[in-house]
Amino acid sequence: MQVNNIKIFDDFDYEFENESIKKSDIFESNLSKLAFMEFMTEINKLANSINDLNELFISLLENIKRIFSFSKYNVVVFSQNVKLYSNDNFDYELNSFLINSGILKLIMSEKKPVLIPDPEKYSVTNNVYLLIIPFFSSAGYFGLVCFNTNFSKAEISKEIVLLIELATKIIGNKALAIIIDQNLKVENEKNEFMMKNLYDFKKYVAIGELCTSSFHDLKNRTQILLSSVDLVKKLDLRKEPEKICTVVNIMANEIPKFSKTIRMISDVSKNLLSDKSIVYTNIYDIITELKETLETTQITKKLHINISKKYDGIKIFGSPNSIFEVLFLLLNEINKAVTNQIGVEFSISEYSKRVSINLSIKIDEISREEIFNFVDENHNLNFVMIKRIIKTLNGTIVTDFNENGLTIILDLPKRSGMKRRINEA
Repeated sequence: MQVNNIKIFDDFDYEFENESIKKSDIFESNLSKLAFMEFMTEINKLANSINDLNELFISLLENIKRIFSFSKYNVVVFSQNVKLYSNDNFDYELNSFLINSGILKLIMSEKKPVLIPDPEKYSVTNNVYLLIIPFFSSAGYFGLVCFNTNFSKAEISKEIVLLIELATKIIGNKALAIIIDQNLKVENEKNEFMMKNLYDFKKYVAIGELCTSSFHDLKNRTQILLSSVDLVKKLDLRKEPEKICTVVNIMANEIPKFSKTIRMISDVSKNLLSDKSIVYTNIYDIITELKETLETTQITKKLHINISKKYDGIKIFGSPNSIFEVLFLLLNEINKAVTNQIGVEFSISEYSKRVSINLSIKIDEISREEIFNFVDENHNLNFVMIKRIIKTLNGTIVTDFNENGLTIILDLPKRSGMKRRINEA
């Protein structure tokens, strides 16, 4: 492959006119030759005090120029050949040349400084070289500081190269730490954004599932009401009062059930989508409302829900909507996870500052594996999302498999000052 006037060979030997640079020309580092402690002290001071990338690298270049003359420079940071940062005053795109010529591969392999002729500027009368110093991180990030200089290999002492290399690695490591930290923050923000969108999407999915589970029941009741109305129209009140009375009684029985189902769908929808205001609330009331909603809408047909006893007087100052939402999503996901019918029993434990809602789930061998997969955070994003909601309540969730089945414990504070966090969930 020909790149300008430099011929590139498979073994990364470089030839130009009558000169050649081979692997043996890569400068060797030897810490025992370390000198100019004042210079290195200044470099360390920069690494400890500067957190801006541009300022960090400009300060490095200014200090290097005190001991080594160069006309131009190029600073590049890569991750898997993707350029993340650059700062240069070169006349051409250096990193493209480095990649296409194979020099980048050589530097990555050897991890040592290299001196090559400048492909743009080198001539018989104008000897211009590129001194390239690499720096690396264990996370796969790496960078290069490249200097454009008139010094040849014979004119550059190994001690100077060593000093430049050490300074570059100190500053480079600090720069990579800054870049990695910035990337982690960006990734965390992306993940948080995705979780928030997924969480909002999941609430709409739950509402859709609630409507779907209630649809068959509502359709049947609607048909009963329509048929009853048609029958009343056909009957003669004077001749068939008893039949009309029977039909009216049927309608009077169906209409409240129809209305109740519609009201519950509306209430749950508002609950999932509304702001989570904080008030004093009775835990038992939340659980009984949840049980009635699930049974009326039939969204959790595979779960037989029971409340072990009445728990009057156990209150918390928190968000009843959020607690209802957590339990609703949790039981709905468990219902979808299992194949067979299972039993779920609620109990409540009260402590001085906290309240625990306990779900004891009796499961067979088939359901055991299904439930285990559901509460495995490595395989179930829905359970991770439920834990995220509980975290906004300043609560925790614990799962415990035992010989009788699975126990899920939701531990919540009696008083919550987490209004801002709850509204952000």
